[in-house]
Amino acid sequence: MFMSENQDAVYRIHAPDAEPVPITQEDLSGLDIVVSGPNTYHVRWQGMNHQVELVYLDVNAKKIHLRSESRDYVLRVEDSLDILIERLGLQRHRSNALEVLKAPMPGLVLKLMVQPGDVINLGDPVVVLEAMKMENVIKSHGQGIVDRLLVAEGQPVEKEEILMTFK
Repeated sequence: MFMSENQDAVYRIHAPDAEPVPITQEDLSGLDIVVSGPNTYHVRWQGMNHQVELVYLDVNAKKIHLRSESRDYVLRVEDSLDILIERLGLQRHRSNALEVLKAPMPGLVLKLMVQPGDVINLGDPVVVLEAMKMENVIKSHGQGIVDRLLVAEGQPVEKEEILMTFK
């Protein structure tokens, strides 16, 4: 269930390897954002100034990729509806949560389309494998956060070899 500090949360931000951060209406009232260039913003929050670049935004997946001070942050955002659904115990079961992704066929890893920390949803493209001189885009069969990549681009793989793990 929720800790009492989440009761007034309007949003909750999830970052890899960190506890979720609840954002209240009061927190939002102290947020000041000014556009400073294409996909760049000056953000003042909790008395601190930040230059932030918006690298990627997926509104449907509620995923945002930000860069600030040469560090990348891939965040998942839950809104008040997500929080209410959890509070009522109606959230989806993690039956479609990924633990590992295996190669469906032997081949050569041409391209890794994800990095550790990326949030993956059902159907997201994650790897391009070359098999029998054809490029095959391997899509996610569940959801999760990429934990470790166990292969590299240019590496041959066998059928059922684990390509990556999820947390």
